Amino acid sequence: MDLELATLNDMVEELRRRRTRFVLVAVEPNNHTSTATVMHAAQGMDVRDLVGLVKMAWQEVMRHSDGGSSGGNGGGNGGGNGTPPISMN
Repeated sequence: MDLELATLNDMVEELRRRRTRFVLVAVEPNNHTSTATVMHAAQGMDVRDLVGLVKMAWQEVMRHSDGGSSGGNGGGNGGGNGTPPISMN
């Protein structure tokens, strides 16, 4: 399956078919943020597993925003050290 040409629904179905643990949130571009189309899908062992995947994604984003260095100092909504916001702990 060529994922570059697939729809988001196709990608989610393929991930589910492969029994891949994942969390996906996508926002369709729109002129008005109040009417933006949001798509979300997830598959994991349980809720804690899904939260762990979100934390892992947060850490990767923060690592890459720091130029690829490990650790980093984060910023954003976290505690200033690359950790996820309190609500995600």
